[in-house]
Amino acid sequence: VPTRARFFFVFPRRSATRRPVRAQAKASKSTTDLGAADLLVKLHRVPAGAVPVKRLNEALNVCLSLRDVFGPLALRDALDRMTPPQGSGAEGLAGVPKAFLRTCILAVKTHPAQLAGPVARRVLPRLVDVGVWRDADLWKGFLMYCKILGAGAGAGDDACFAAALMLPAPQLQKLLAFAPKLKLPLKRHAEKLVKARDTDGVVAGCLKLLGL
Repeated sequence: VPTRARFFFVFPRRSATRRPVRAQAKASKSTTDLGAADLLVKLHRVPAGAVPVKRLNEALNVCLSLRDVFGPLALRDALDRMTPPQGSGAEGLAGVPKAFLRTCILAVKTHPAQLAGPVARRVLPRLVDVGVWRDADLWKGFLMYCKILGAGAGAGDDACFAAALMLPAPQLQKLLAFAPKLKLPLKRHAEKLVKARDTDGVVAGCLKLLGL
């Protein structure tokens, strides 16, 4: 099955979504990005049980494979709209789609230079703010996302470390157990903050856990 056709094979009864994407794809780049972002958000908001998770993931995979339509700007826009607002607490956490972090990971892997830093700087702190560890599925995705960002040498590193130091100490301990290679670069990052007296937002228990 051709790549573009696979999406509509996954959602055979949702042909109404086909028209906007095809129409937008013929328009300007900015219009294409807007239409693509809308579709991504709607896919993530499909009610639980309405579509098998496997098929939903397949549809999202197809979207991310169509780089000419679902480019960095579209992905950034969509992820930004699905990120919980600052201070929204349990309500904000409940509104985060289950596939959200999976898409974050795939988006960063697809467009590392364009998305690693910007997405991490906005997404990770907001997730910590709403207590992402209270949702088992999202917490697993958060751990994987931090591990991937922290393992690289790109623009997302500092953002990953900043969010990690905002975690309660028990959750940071779990993160370091999941991704032990993060500990040394995270400690070096924390040391710089301490020397610069720039520790606003850093949980004291995290510094103690890192031996600082």
